[in-house]
Amino acid sequence: MRLFYYLIFGACIATSIGATTIQQDFAHDPAMDGWRVFGDPSLFQWNVTNEYLEVTWDSSRANSYFYHPLGTVLAKEDDFKLEFDLVLRQVTVGLTPGKPYAFELAIGFMNHQDAFRGDFRRGTGTGSPNLAEFDYFPDSGYGATVWPAVVSTNGMFNYSGSTDYTIVELPLDEKLHVQMIYLASEQTVTTVITRQGQSIGPINPVHLSTAFTDYRVDSLAVSSYTDDRATGSVFAKGEVDNFIVTVPDPPVSNLALSVTNSCRQVQFAGKSGWLYILEGSTNLATWTPLVEHASSTNHLLTLVDTNAPYNPGYYRIRAERP
Repeated sequence: MRLFYYLIFGACIATSIGATTIQQDFAHDPAMDGWRVFGDPSLFQWNVTNEYLEVTWDSSRANSYFYHPLGTVLAKEDDFKLEFDLVLRQVTVGLTPGKPYAFELAIGFMNHQDAFRGDFRRGTGTGSPNLAEFDYFPDSGYGATVWPAVVSTNGMFNYSGSTDYTIVELPLDEKLHVQMIYLASEQTVTTVITRQGQSIGPINPVHLSTAFTDYRVDSLAVSSYTDDRATGSVFAKGEVDNFIVTVPDPPVSNLALSVTNSCRQVQFAGKSGWLYILEGSTNLATWTPLVEHASSTNHLLTLVDTNAPYNPGYYRIRAERP
């Protein structure tokens, strides 16, 4: 997982490419705020009149996402908070022949490089790595369930027992507010669903098991997954609105450029758990690694180019989360 921060020596134009909070109320075109579509664009329609996102979850189609990059990469040591409004208008399971069981409606975090792959299959139980999402499984005879899912980099679903999911049916044609909070210190996802400010009922917290390894997610997404190789299917319509997403600061901030003893140096605030590489270029096309530093604590870092200076002097910081 890589992020790039570009600098031009002498101009100091570099800025961070993310923010700690993403808010979207769909009062204006979400494409202007960095939202993108992968897959079938007909599944996601901005309602300009009523100011919300109309969503169709149709598992008979290919994987499709309405998504927004986070500007950082989350792992299990990072806190996050996800809030949104949800109105379900229609929910039907079992429409795909031979797939009579429930299939999920999903909103949450994904790793876009994994999710865009042709072999990404949410319904197989092993083919959908790097997820942390709110899932709703409509009733197919065993009770509707809310199941916040966390999937590791090797595609293994977190499972601590039957209390990971909650049997609860989400009502149709009513605005629900969903809040999902993950606290790294407790390795626990807490979910609250309210209707007109009142809880619809307790949702079981989800604890990361001792066997769970880690994940890497970099985008917020409303996800319509394919039911290919799954035993269930779903067709649902609804509206999503009022996203509020809080994530840690980007891994690079407070960039500064200077010359000390005839050497050009880049100084910035780094974060633990990241690998930083200062790269140089003379043409903005070919980049040469100059200095590498693995950060073990959150502190100010200085990377110095002790080589012959690049002219006109293009630099970038490559931030990687191993």
